[in-house]
Amino acid sequence: MNESQQRSAPAGSSRILRAATVPLFGLALLYFGNGAYTLLTGTGGDDLRKRWDEQRCVAEGRDPYVVFQKQRHGVASGPAATDDLTRDIHPGGYPPWAFLTGFLFTPPIPFQYLRVYFLLVNVLCLTCIACWAYAYGNRSAPNGGLFLAAACLAVFANAVTLRLGNYAIVITALLVLLLLTERSPHGRWVKQGLLLGIAALKPNISALFGVPFIARRRWLTIVSCAAYLSLASGIVWWQTGSAPWTMLGHMYSQSAEWDDGDSGVIGVLMHIGAPRNAVVSGALLTGAAIALIGSWCLRNLPLATSFAILAVVARLWMYHRRYDDTMLIFLLVVLGGMTLQRPNVWRVVVFSLVGLSLWMPFREQDQSSALIAGRVLTWLLGVSVVLYDAWNDRPQSAECL
Repeated sequence: MNESQQRSAPAGSSRILRAATVPLFGLALLYFGNGAYTLLTGTGGDDLRKRWDEQRCVAEGRDPYVVFQKQRHGVASGPAATDDLTRDIHPGGYPPWAFLTGFLFTPPIPFQYLRVYFLLVNVLCLTCIACWAYAYGNRSAPNGGLFLAAACLAVFANAVTLRLGNYAIVITALLVLLLLTERSPHGRWVKQGLLLGIAALKPNISALFGVPFIARRRWLTIVSCAAYLSLASGIVWWQTGSAPWTMLGHMYSQSAEWDDGDSGVIGVLMHIGAPRNAVVSGALLTGAAIALIGSWCLRNLPLATSFAILAVVARLWMYHRRYDDTMLIFLLVVLGGMTLQRPNVWRVVVFSLVGLSLWMPFREQDQSSALIAGRVLTWLLGVSVVLYDAWNDRPQSAECL
């Protein structure tokens, strides 16, 4: 390639990136506007109201699971048996520590104010995600920052999460903050442990993201996380009079009502008649094993690379709905960075497929087994490219023993 061609290739790539960035930002604005409007106008916020009911229960010293069981059997749960809380509460299968963390994001304030508060929290979280993607993309290629930021903001799950008032964007942003603390000069491991504990508000997303810290022997991070979860569970126990292990039992029982609505491997297997216990247990054990082995083999690589791989494992190892696709921004950004640094037809095609699987809008009723299988295969294809590049780039000390 002559000198003029070397100059024109980057310029051509930059023009392509700019051309792709504009529609992605337009899609991001459309999705955000749809989600925010639905949340604020009262036609959405179903998940937010459930979390609000749970937090009000805890604030009043009542176990939300017990309230729900009494309501289900037509038994009064307190002095005001006809209030809206006892009529409408339907717990979402959250662990005991989540009810303390929940006060940060769903405080028991009047619901009309909570909608605005929760939207502002999500704006901050989306800003955090976009800034991380921008910085990552800028290190990969000129104009790569704006492109990857737009790619993250244009994920359709963002609109669904905002419409429902779900925690998915919040948890993803907490995990991004955890990545950003890698450069913190002081107290890095403790900060990461606390962030991981707060992100355990929704452990079906965050749990596997703690595995790399075990593989890297960052015991202070693990101890800090465990200390936070223990303290939070103890406070909820003291406040509600319900033991943490009792709530964990209720959480597992409650989750049985949602597993068949999973938009991943679990849902597909259950739809074809596989028994729930075998499917759920098998997915948990397989996901944990893959996470442990993969994190150990890649323990000397950047933490973001581990997160990209674990995002797909975490998306498939436990119950998820379409709003939890937000966690896949780690795959999108890391794969995008690799594609920008070493563009070829194969990487561009795979990145485009992964992007389309996350950017394209679809309704809940559109999720056929064929669509789910296609999306899962696309994500696995994206992981295979990340693994291939990461394995070739690994230091010799990172070999899997």
